Amino acid sequence: SFHSLFINCYELEDIIGFEQLDISQIRTWQCTFQNCYKLRQLDFSHMNIGKASTFDSTFRGVDLWTEVDLGSKCAEFTEIRGVDFWGNTFYGSDNLQYVNMSKFSMGNVKASSSIGGIFGKCALLTNIEPASGLKLSHDLSACVLLSADEIVQWFNALATVTDSPTITLGETLLAKLTDEQKAIAINKGWALA
Repeated sequence: SFHSLFINCYELEDIIGFEQLDISQIRTWQCTFQNCYKLRQLDFSHMNIGKASTFDSTFRGVDLWTEVDLGSKCAEFTEIRGVDFWGNTFYGSDNLQYVNMSKFSMGNVKASSSIGGIFGKCALLTNIEPASGLKLSHDLSACVLLSADEIVQWFNALATVTDSPTITLGETLLAKLTDEQKAIAINKGWALA
C-alpha cells in the first residue's frame, strides 16, 4: 500500500529512483502525493499499475505537474475494486493541462464508487484522454478550457447507461457544445447539467 505515503510533504521536490520501483502489486494509492506542492513531475507512463484499486486524492494538490500520463504504456486496468477509486484524484492540481487515462476501463467500477471531484479546481486542463466505460456521475465544470472536441471525446468514451447519471459541465462548457454534440451523451442515457 502507498496510502498517504508522501501526504503533506509540502517541500518534497524529487523522489529519486521512483521510476525504477516495481509497483505492480500496489493496490492502494490513496493520498500518496496529496499536497506535495513542490514535487516535480514523475513518469508513470511505463509503470505497471494494473493492480491498483484506489486512486482517491492521489495527485490532489500536486501544483507543479502539467501532465499525468497513466495511459500510454501502463498495464490495462481490467479489474477495479476501489470504493472511492477516482474521487478527487487530481483535485486542486492547479497547473494540470493533460491527463491520459486511456488504458483504464471503468466498466467494472461499482455503483457505490465516487469519482465526483476527479478534476475539481483543474482550471487549466485542456486535454483528457478518457478512460472507457464510465457509468458514474461526475463533474467537469472546473475544466473551463476544455474544447468542444475534448468534451465530445469524453462523451464517446462513456458507457451507455439506464440509470441517468449526470455529467456536470456548467454553463461555460455547455455553451461550447451544439445540440448534436450534447446528444452523444444524452443518447447514451446521460443527463447534462
